[in-house]
Amino acid sequence: MVRKRDDVDLGEEHIKHVAIRNRASPFGLTKLYKHFNAAQKLDIRNMEFTPFLHINTTKLHNKVTDWLASCYDSSARYLLIPAKGRIPMTEGSVYNALGCPRGELPVPYRVDKDIEARLAPQMFPGVDLSKAPLHSQVNTMLKDMTESGNRFKRLALMYIMSTILAPTTSTRISNRCYPVLDDIANVHNYNFCKFVLDQLHENLSKKKLNKGCRLYLMLLYVDSLDISELGLDLPAAPFGVTAWTNSLIDEVLKAGTKEDGSFGKLQLISDHAVNYSYFGGPDQFSKWINMNSHPDIEPKERKKVETLMGQFASGMTCLLANLVQGWTGLTPP
Repeated sequence: MVRKRDDVDLGEEHIKHVAIRNRASPFGLTKLYKHFNAAQKLDIRNMEFTPFLHINTTKLHNKVTDWLASCYDSSARYLLIPAKGRIPMTEGSVYNALGCPRGELPVPYRVDKDIEARLAPQMFPGVDLSKAPLHSQVNTMLKDMTESGNRFKRLALMYIMSTILAPTTSTRISNRCYPVLDDIANVHNYNFCKFVLDQLHENLSKKKLNKGCRLYLMLLYVDSLDISELGLDLPAAPFGVTAWTNSLIDEVLKAGTKEDGSFGKLQLISDHAVNYSYFGGPDQFSKWINMNSHPDIEPKERKKVETLMGQFASGMTCLLANLVQGWTGLTPP
């Protein structure tokens, strides 16, 4: 369960841009805010991508997202944070992080040469289409456009999909977007939350750790951390991408970085945390692992041991609690 936020009106935001970014960050989109006119913003709202007009998280922490991608458990579709717990990756968590449409229709994401041959010349008049246009070309086109309507919506959605929702290592837009662009009037009925998860699963399962929505991974992680002791005031906003600012994320990730530069120092919120009461708490668990492990154990092997024992500890605590509740007639909370 993600951290709850109040539902508030999304007003105009003045974004302070930062220099550190990559092609999987929303920085390019936020630069376009001041160039979109009222009709174009209404087009984006009508596609139900309103939060993408108010993004406050413009910077990605690449080392953190690389680490999170390496924590992905493809068999269960969650992030397995060593010695801390599991963070489920669900459609609900994508919606809470990004606020993209969560309709009933699966997003068609495939190469369809017929649709591409029909739509591409309409979307990119006068552009050499022997290669897919660059992200920067589409950004410039959106910046210079004054028209609203289907062409604008198709370009905007293609840019969002190629740079935020399903970015790859390429600097060019993906021609797999064309099928959903062909049904642009019905975009709000497609399930982009599931699409984000499926693309991450497809790539992370193949150890392609630098593909997929890294923005979601970062927001999911910071939203799953127990920051109650940090004294931070998270702004009231309906979605993570509109609530978390660069400075807040910087502060949380700094607090969550260990002395050796690795991540995972902060505990997870109770919904996701491993229950270490069987060992007397997280600190005692670490001491127990140290005492019972070979001093030359490889970090990768230690991680496996910590994960297995953490799962065992949580499972045993739950089983014992159920046993005592059954014996005493207590109704579980």
